[in-house]
Amino acid sequence: ITTAYFITMLMIGVSIITGGILLGKYALGNRVISAVPILIIGVSLGPLVMAFGKLNSYLQEFRVSRSKKERLDEVLELYSIKYDLDIKFGKEYHGNQEVCVDLNIKNNNSFYKNS
Repeated sequence: ITTAYFITMLMIGVSIITGGILLGKYALGNRVISAVPILIIGVSLGPLVMAFGKLNSYLQEFRVSRSKKERLDEVLELYSIKYDLDIKFGKEYHGNQEVCVDLNIKNNNSFYKNS
């Protein structure tokens, strides 16, 4: 979803910039000096800021999650604990995502299963 949002907003921003540039060329070709193309290009900053803001927040959340997982894996490795995690995403109802998690933990020769 983040990738689609980023691409969509980036395309909108680039389209507005292109439109402003083409309008500026047309105005200069007809020997008219106008600030309208500059204003149109300025408006394109909104979608571009929104696109890169969403991408940046996603990447920050991903880095934090990856760091937490790496720390957890280091601690579990000290105690020779291995795990297998299976996550399935279901339907989304009114903004709430249905998630099914199957966690299998193996410690020494005992095997635990928690669903």
